[in-house]
Amino acid sequence: MSSLHDSIVSDAIVRYIGEDRSPFPLDEMSAVRKVHPNEGLELSLMVVQTLVRSEAITPEEVAPLDDGLRERLHERLRALFPGLSEQAVRAIAWRWGFLNLR
Repeated sequence: MSSLHDSIVSDAIVRYIGEDRSPFPLDEMSAVRKVHPNEGLELSLMVVQTLVRSEAITPEEVAPLDDGLRERLHERLRALFPGLSEQAVRAIAWRWGFLNLR
């Protein structure tokens, strides 16, 4: 990814999305800055760039829309972002589903 450790980026993504804090994605950079105040712009940019890349995944790329969709999406995200934690992959997938399937 970059000079920032993958675990910091993973944690920042989970905090930014807010999966465990809200019924919908929060996209809240203040939650990241509160826990990682010294990481600054580099971390913010990595979070945003990761999510922009994840948003480019189309429903057709992980089709069909069946019981296997979640695992196909997770596999695609793992391939795109191999350094991210499973919790970050799950959070990005949850956000992607909210943006694309609701």
